[in-house]
Amino acid sequence: MNAIEFRVAGPVAPSAYPHLDILIDGINLIELTRAVELPLASSPRIAGACAGLLERDSICWPSTHFLGAPHLQ
Repeated sequence: MNAIEFRVAGPVAPSAYPHLDILIDGINLIELTRAVELPLASSPRIAGACAGLLERDSICWPSTHFLGAPHLQ
């Protein structure tokens, strides 16, 4: 069975915001996405070029299901 983890990470640049990393079995979802997209990408630079979830964004249902509040409020 796979394990999913949500981890608040600091900004990667001085002008950036803290963000939420999503890890599956300890591997960042963006890294997993890059591995899948790389063989099909027109440029290696765009494979896995995903924006993460910013901490300043509101987290709404259904995402709250993974944070312990599975019912629509």
